Amino acid sequence: MGPQGIDRTYVNYRKQVSPSPEELLPEAEIHLYAVCSRFPHNLANSADWRPVQDGVYECRRGSDAIRVVVLGELPKRQTTRRCTC
Repeated sequence: MGPQGIDRTYVNYRKQVSPSPEELLPEAEIHLYAVCSRFPHNLANSADWRPVQDGVYECRRGSDAIRVVVLGELPKRQTTRRCTC
């Protein structure tokens, strides 16, 4: 999904969760997140982009900030599971 699709999704979501179409929730109460498996080159080339931490970026379009999580770039941690059999 490109920047225009994210904008449309945001507007639609804000309308759905607000008490009424005339009484929309404040923009400050809604945060945008995008999760992808690989780095979104097209999105990164079309907007202001800065790294926040490994695998997490902030994309700015106008006054909107979108936090982008790239799963393939997140640090890998070894986990162990205990069998509770």
